[in-house]
Amino acid sequence: MLSATFPYPPGRGGTQVRTFNLLKYLSGRHHVILGTLRSIDVTDSQIEELREYVAELAVFPHPQIPPPTPPLVRGG
Repeated sequence: MLSATFPYPPGRGGTQVRTFNLLKYLSGRHHVILGTLRSIDVTDSQIEELREYVAELAVFPHPQIPPPTPPLVRGG
C-alpha cells in the first residue's frame, strides 16, 4: 500500500483517516506493506505506533519544495 500522506494519527484529516481505516481493515486480513512520506510534523513515536498496524513499513522523507526565487530587479 502506498500513501502520499502519513496516515497516523488518524484524526489529522480526511485523507489520513480514510487511509488509516483502510490500512487497519486490510491488516486484519492480509500481510500489509506500507510505503509513505514523512512530513515535518510526524514524530518518531507516531512512526513506531503505525508499525503496529503493518507487517512492514517504509517511511521516506517528504521531498522539499524549493522556495520560489525572487524576481530579478533591474537597476537603472
